[in-house]
Amino acid sequence: MKFATSAILLICTMIVFWPIWNGRFYLTGDMRDVTIPIESFFRQEQLAGRLPAWMPDAAFGFPIIAAAQIGFFYPPSLIVRFLPIFIYVPLLVVLHTALAAIGTYSFARRLGQSQSASILTAACVTLGAFVWQHITHLNIYLALAWLPWQLLAVKKITQKPMAAPREALPSGAIGVMGLVIGIPFLIGQLQIPALMAGFSLLYYLILASQKISLRTTLTHIMLISLLGAAVASAQVLPTLELVKYSSRGADGDFDIIRANQHSYPIYHLPTLVFPRFFGQDNTYWGKRLEIE
Repeated sequence: MKFATSAILLICTMIVFWPIWNGRFYLTGDMRDVTIPIESFFRQEQLAGRLPAWMPDAAFGFPIIAAAQIGFFYPPSLIVRFLPIFIYVPLLVVLHTALAAIGTYSFARRLGQSQSASILTAACVTLGAFVWQHITHLNIYLALAWLPWQLLAVKKITQKPMAAPREALPSGAIGVMGLVIGIPFLIGQLQIPALMAGFSLLYYLILASQKISLRTTLTHIMLISLLGAAVASAQVLPTLELVKYSSRGADGDFDIIRANQHSYPIYHLPTLVFPRFFGQDNTYWGKRLEIE
């Protein structure tokens, strides 16, 4: 990627986040009520050299690592928690926005798009409503930055001459795919990383099966999935244990009606053509919260 392109994407990111450079931040919704309190506890325990498995100040105590709200083991978070929280949380937001923009641009270029079209694609995806509105859901916002890199990895691997049907995918390719699939789960939110992983692996299935046998392709997918699951296990296993005791467990009262309360209603179809049909922010009059 040329320096000029990097500069354009960086400048766009800097402009969008002008409130941060002015000493302000997006403290609304879950960012204020969930993420910041949990991250404050994580930082406190990490600096003390303790594993924050139990948060005593949440109700009568809570196994916070298993909560799947914001992940303790996410590598970038582990690195920056030595900084003050009012510095490192905005830093994570800005860096992941830039990461998403660069990844989207690179993927568009890999698809054969022009430089201008790729820059526009990066801006539309990174600064689009779905991504931007989820800035209050930091776990979703950070996870989405990995999607273009997953797709880019798939495209690069499948564009190279692939092994004969009975030969294995190079271990380096399996490692890269497993990491970019598994790391987003460590951010804490599991649904979005699961959807991303499913989409990326389906993309791999479509592209790879055009060059090698379906059986070999499925073997590759299994190996990538196993490595991704191993990487994600630090977050997924505690969460699966906690789910059994929650309202969403087998003995809970979570039913199909509650599960569908944020589903996309058919009367919202006009938004496919007119995105602001139901208004925006304070003028929104559609179903539930706009970001949901």
